[in-house]
Amino acid sequence: MTWQQQMKLAEKAFEKGELVIAENALWEALKDAELFGPTSIQMVETAERLAEAMIAQGKTQDAEDLLLRLAELKTQAHGSNSKSMAD
Repeated sequence: MTWQQQMKLAEKAFEKGELVIAENALWEALKDAELFGPTSIQMVETAERLAEAMIAQGKTQDAEDLLLRLAELKTQAHGSNSKSMAD
């Protein structure tokens, strides 16, 4: 499946409350998003949605770790004072 297909699958599963399915689809989408680059909109959108799915399942530490890694990637790519860090 493509990144976009995985994201659609995850969204449908999320809407149905099927959080494990949503999380699994988002992990696959995250792998696909890497092809767009570590700070691409696809990577950011996927990581943020994956963190939401994790939080909804009580996996707050995993979500925090994922978002911290995303912030590190943004900093490496854009510097710590970049406007994109606020996005």
